[in-house]
This record gives sequence, structure tokens and C-alpha cells, in this order.
Amino acid sequence: MLDALGPPCLSAVVRQTIRLDMTTENEHNLGKQGTDASDEFHCFGSRWFCLQMQEAFNVQSAILREIAQKHNNPKLKQVLPLIHGLHTTSEAVSLLRRDGLLNEAHVLMRLLTERALNLCYLLVTPASECSQTPKATSSDTTPTNRGPMAVELIEFAERFRFKETYDSEALEAKINAIAANTQIPLGFLRLIVASHYPQASLALTGSPSGAIFHLFNMTEETEDHFSSNFATLLFGGLTLLNYVIKTLGAYGIPENLIKDSDASNDAATKLMLKMRQPAAPGVQDTYGWWQSLSDHEYFAGKRLASLLREFEIAFGACVEAGMQLPVLAKQDKGSSRLRISALYLKRMLNDVRSVWVMIRRGNTSQAGSIAASLFENALLIQCLAENEARAIKFSKAQPDKWPWSKRTMCNLVDQDWAKNENRKPDPKAAGAHYAQYCWLCEIKHASLGYVTHDSGSTQFREKGYALMPFPDIREEDWPVKRKILLISLQNAKMAIQAFARGGSVKERTESEISFASRVKTAHDIIVKYLKHERG
Repeated sequence: MLDALGPPCLSAVVRQTIRLDMTTENEHNLGKQGTDASDEFHCFGSRWFCLQMQEAFNVQSAILREIAQKHNNPKLKQVLPLIHGLHTTSEAVSLLRRDGLLNEAHVLMRLLTERALNLCYLLVTPASECSQTPKATSSDTTPTNRGPMAVELIEFAERFRFKETYDSEALEAKINAIAANTQIPLGFLRLIVASHYPQASLALTGSPSGAIFHLFNMTEETEDHFSSNFATLLFGGLTLLNYVIKTLGAYGIPENLIKDSDASNDAATKLMLKMRQPAAPGVQDTYGWWQSLSDHEYFAGKRLASLLREFEIAFGACVEAGMQLPVLAKQDKGSSRLRISALYLKRMLNDVRSVWVMIRRGNTSQAGSIAASLFENALLIQCLAENEARAIKFSKAQPDKWPWSKRTMCNLVDQDWAKNENRKPDPKAAGAHYAQYCWLCEIKHASLGYVTHDSGSTQFREKGYALMPFPDIREEDWPVKRKILLISLQNAKMAIQAFARGGSVKERTESEISFASRVKTAHDIIVKYLKHERG
């Protein structure tokens, strides 16, 4: 049922990091044989390697952004849209990398290359040789002298047309002109075109190969393929942008920007060269794992998205309903019970959001720990929101202690709900409510049984597990996630309803009706999943 939830390349992850294995003594000495050589985690094509290339690529993009924002040379003003376009296109390429959208990245790399070529061509080619040039203004002051206005730039862009640039004489003539007037090697320009234009054309013409890789889940082999190709693509892109920035250097951009660009390019080049050296046997280094984690958490969110879709609706409705409450309350706004409850309501809403963020990233036990805090805040709101005497007692208690135990508070809450529903209090219901808290505390205070379950997120085929942070997206962990979500939603909803009753929120005004609708949305999803649990 949850095949798509399998850990992304977990066997590769475990292979590339320190693991616990009690059968061999050598495992305890990992990382001691050398630190200079690259291990498997840091080899060409690894996620870490690709992230290093992206970091260098992003440096070039940031430099272009600064140039676009702080240009002074009139010549640069004429090509300002292309400078800005290079920056935005490079940012878009970085976003595609995380999703593994390789063919789409080739399309944008063609766009990036064409903008870079056109930018350099306009800078080094005399105006008389360009297809079109901006016209003089009515005052006979040309844009070259004072810099064009935005309207003139738009008009110029509408009139200007390069000839078709794929596999054409026009492209070759443009490349030769750039190479002859800049430091950009002709061979590199031809290589960058050959690397991306054919692949981009396949995608742009709707060829099946333009999307075929997206039919597969991310296995170890396909991830290695995407990562190594993206590393190459990013390296070519950052080298191209470095050449562009050097070309812009002739037009008065700050020298430190050129130095930063060269430094970023040199670092990426050295990393590429280092990958040609064989890795020392047995060397394993965890450097860079922190950077890689954001990718794994991102993929965890994507893989859990279908399971969490309805819960996201309910959590969103719950938070928005809680935000409405202080405005909707009509009675006793200045009372101690509502003033204190409002403070804990704000804290509880942050807990609701935090539980959601942790679950979505695959951090189940961390979500459970926050859910225990959510339970406590929601329980206090239910105890105080409708009872001024309790609120006064709470305000006079010791600052670091609540005047009631959690078990007692569960009994008080059940008594209040029984009174509102005209029924007798049910000790079993109060006991079940308290049992939820005990279960969350087992996660929060890390019982041996739960941490044993928790370790399964990085188990591998042999005996043992990887000692590292990693999202838990196992099928067997989904019931734990679901229970945390349901407990959090149920208690947050009960707290919101208690606050609403304390403030005499009815269903008369349009705002009150929308509030009730949000509460009902959360309630219906809770009921649906509770029926599923019992069924």
C-alpha cells in the first residue's frame, strides 16, 4: 500500500554513513584512517557533491543579483533585463534540482545559455552590427549616454529579435564574435550549447524522453543518475556565469564581485578534480550530512503528502479557528479565565503548527514530544476558559507549578463536558483522555520500547542501524503518526470549543458561522479517522 513511502535510497545512505554493527571491531574505527580523501558519501554523483556544486552556482547567481541592483554603467543599463534574467533563471534551475526534474533543468539551462550569449554579444558587438538599437529620444540624447528609461527598455525588447539560435549559422557567428572579444574560450561555448540544447529540444517538442524519468520512483540508481547529471549541469552553469561576470568586469562592476565569482568557480573546479582521485579504503566522513538532511526532509514531505492531505485541511482549519476566537468572544473579555486562556491558546496554536511541521518532515518522535506540550496547553484552556474560580486559583499558584495534576485536570474537563451535554461524568472517558497524555509522554521521555521502534527509520538489511538523523517514512510508523495527529487535533479542537463557550460565541454572525464551519471541518476528519481506527 505504501510502496512510495520507502526510504529514498536508504541502502545508499546507510552505506555512506557511520553504522552500528556489533559483529566487527573495525566498524568502531571508521573515519580514523584519513580525512583528506573522499569517501563514498562524498564521491562524484552523491547528494553531498551535488549540493556543493549548487552552493557554488548560487554564489554566482547572488553576484548577478547584486550587479543588477547596483549597476552604474550606461552600457549595463541597456542589458539590465538580461542580467536580471540570468539571476532568476539560475535560481529556477536550483529549485528544479531538489525535485530531480532533470529535463526541465536542461530547458532552463538552454534559456540561461542563450541569455548569457546574448548578453555578452550585446556588450562586445558595436551597435551598428546588432539587429536593432534603441532610438534616440526627442531631446536627441541617446540611451547610451544617459541610460534608457523602463518604457524605452520595453520598446527595445519588443523590437529586438535574434535569429534562430539552435544549430544555425547565426549561433556560430555569435559564438565566434563573443570568443574573439572576451576571455570565454570558443570550445567552452560550443560545449555548453551541445550539452543542453539537444536535450532541451527533446523536452520542448513534447518528446516522451522529455519526461520519461519522472515515471519512476527515486531508487538508488535513478537518484545517482539525477544527482551526477545535475552536478555536471550546475558545474557548467556556474562556469558560464563566471565568464559572464568577468565580461561584465570591463564595465565598472566592483572588483570584489569578480574575485568572489572566481573563488566560487575555483572551489568547484578543485572539487571536480579531487573526484578523479580514488577514495582511500575504509574512509567515511560525515561532513556535509547536515546539508543533505534538508533534501531528505523535503522528499519525506513529498512522499507523505498523499497520506497527510486530509490532516492538513483539518490542521489548517483548527489554527484559523483559533485565530478567530479572541475577536469573536463577546462576554467577559477582561476576565482572568479568558485572558489566561488566550495566552495558552497562542502557545497551543504554535504547538499545532509545530506538530504538523515535524510530522511532514518525517520526525515522528519529535512531533510526539511537541504533541505532549500541546496536550497540556489544550487541557489547561479547557479547565480555565469557562471557570473564573479556577483561573484565579491558577493565577495565585506557584509560578513553576500548576495547582492540579494532569490526571485531575482530565477529570475536571470530563465533568465540564458532561455538564454541557447534560450527562453524568464518565470516569472511563477521563481515563482514556489521560491515557493519551501518558502515551505521548512515553514518546517525549523516550522509553526503551519506543526508541527501539524509532531506530527502525535507519535499519538496513544486515544487523544494525545507521546512527544519524533521518526522516521516518516507514509504513509501520504511519499508525504512530496518525495517532499523534488525531490526539493533537482532538485536544486542540476541544480547547477551541471551550474558549468559544467561555466567550459566548454562537452561530449568529457571518464570522461566527465561518468559525463553526472550521471547527466542523476538523471534527469531521477526526471522526472519520477514529471510525477507521475502530473498524
